[in-house]
Amino acid sequence: MIFFIVGVSGAGKSTLIKNLKKYFDWDERIVFVPSFSTREMREWEKQWDPYFFITKEEFKRKIENWDFLEWAVVHGKHFYGTDRDSVLNPLKEGKVVIKELDMKWLLWLLQKNEIPDKFKTIFLDLPIKEIKNRILQRQPHIAMEELESRVQSWMEEKVLGQKLVDFMIDASVSPEKVLEEVLKIIQPYLTK
Repeated sequence: MIFFIVGVSGAGKSTLIKNLKKYFDWDERIVFVPSFSTREMREWEKQWDPYFFITKEEFKRKIENWDFLEWAVVHGKHFYGTDRDSVLNPLKEGKVVIKELDMKWLLWLLQKNEIPDKFKTIFLDLPIKEIKNRILQRQPHIAMEELESRVQSWMEEKVLGQKLVDFMIDASVSPEKVLEEVLKIIQPYLTK
């Protein structure tokens, strides 16, 4: 089973993944698949946490080799993508895969019909005012144009989410409560 964690920038996807990793520490039934990224590593990040950082040249080579299950240029700046084998190989071994994913790439994957039917989507939902506040807290010097672009993305993703996802989680609550709600969804699949 694959669990795709989706939601707009600032919804708490990375925080949820971090909390799930802590909760499932050393559980070999679970595989967390980070994305590849060409953006600069932030001071608190490390390789494979939360991304596998590579150059644009390396990323483009992986595109040419069809190594990605999905990839995109995000906010017109940086490349992000999911390595095909790091998702499909654990599934063949019967493991549960947890992967953060952008909504539009979920739609793209569904259209390509490249992923197996064994997946569930969990959308982290926030009111627009909360999205703006979280983005401004993380990036206080963000240009208004970029902020508005992210708000537009939120509106588009919310509409898609209401049509495509299996579970909508209120992410305006505490990270602990979000974790608790997501665990209720994932844990039954660990015994199957």
